[in-house]
Amino acid sequence: MRLPQPIKVCTKCHAPLPATPDFFYRDASQSDGIKQPCKNCCKVKYEESREERLTYSRQYYQSNRERRLSQTQEWRKNNKERVREIARRWAFANPGKVNERSRRWRARHPEEVREINRQWRINNARYFSSMHKAHHAIEIAIHRGEIKRPLLCEGCGMETTIQAHHYKGYAQKYHLTVQWLCQNCHVQAHRR
Repeated sequence: MRLPQPIKVCTKCHAPLPATPDFFYRDASQSDGIKQPCKNCCKVKYEESREERLTYSRQYYQSNRERRLSQTQEWRKNNKERVREIARRWAFANPGKVNERSRRWRARHPEEVREINRQWRINNARYFSSMHKAHHAIEIAIHRGEIKRPLLCEGCGMETTIQAHHYKGYAQKYHLTVQWLCQNCHVQAHRR
């Protein structure tokens, strides 16, 4: 035999409703373990006070802006590894946004990009010529139809611009031995 569900009357709309989590939020401070107003009344009250809460939040932020910024900067300074880890996770979860941000930065700073690339070529001269030859060999093989560039990244399965990752190195015997990765996975592979 099934017991009847207890009934609770909402203190706002005075509707008699079953005293279940479908109709009332939980509240450990109450004797029956559920809030006094029903879920619908709570939602209406929340929506009605939304603008007031937003205004209060904006005012609080504006009046405490300098203190909040200094607290954030202090935390970031004391938790550099945690900040890096959060940034890495975000970048891995949002490769499209990372690519767009990078593209915009490069468009705004062409001189810095040229200088960064020049310094990289100077610092990596012995790798650069063999790497350049390996990349060129892939482009020629694609052009001749010997290799077909896939549409999906082998690392994450995302459909985007795919790059050839020479995971075995840039030696001539490995020029055409590649893994097809998106830019984000390619960067992660080189960091390993």
